[in-house]
Amino acid sequence: MHRLIVMLIVTVLTPSVFAQSLADVAKKEKERRAELAKAPSQTITDVELRRAGGPATSSTVSTEAEPDSENGTSDDASSEASASAESAAVPVEQDPTETREYWQDRLRTVDQRIASLEGELQSPEMTADPRGAARRQRLESQLTAARSQRQGIVDEGRRAGVPPGWLR
Repeated sequence: MHRLIVMLIVTVLTPSVFAQSLADVAKKEKERRAELAKAPSQTITDVELRRAGGPATSSTVSTEAEPDSENGTSDDASSEASASAESAAVPVEQDPTETREYWQDRLRTVDQRIASLEGELQSPEMTADPRGAARRQRLESQLTAARSQRQGIVDEGRRAGVPPGWLR
């Protein structure tokens, strides 16, 4: 019997204690969004990304001012955001080591050297003449050094955070 009375009391009182009207919920949400809009937001530019060591992208930040529903004016934060977007649009001199062309040019010169050395080693005059052993040995050591140089460039690029596709 006591259980029945307790369950009846809990059932009757629970909806009245926790009930909120839709208007109350909407009002609280509007207040929460207003607080979020007042909080300053940070704009991160390409220059700041480079200083932090992260990859730089060429995306443009666009923030539009939302008019305040009460007085029809726009936020001061939007004017600050547009000013920072304008300063980010100024071209900044890019480090040449952060470009795809830089890494591919370095690899291309070493690859051409490797190809020419391999071509010399495969030439008929090197394979047919047994007296050219000293020259062949010198070319093989140069080929080994060139391959080692190529691997050094690839390792350097990996340490620098270069995308793997640039090192192929």
